[in-house]
Amino acid sequence: MLEKSRFEGLSYKEIADEMGISTNTVKYHIKNALAFMRKNLDGYLKWTIIAMLIR
Repeated sequence: MLEKSRFEGLSYKEIADEMGISTNTVKYHIKNALAFMRKNLDGYLKWTIIAMLIR
């Protein structure tokens, strides 16, 4: 769902219609995916930026 929303540019309604689920279900899963990424990639992103600056 996140890929369809962010990379394919589909709206939540378009994704919901394509998958046969409710718009609220799409919103729920995308919200959780973004929260997971924020939590788990936060430290990785900081170290990547620091490594790029050191070069």
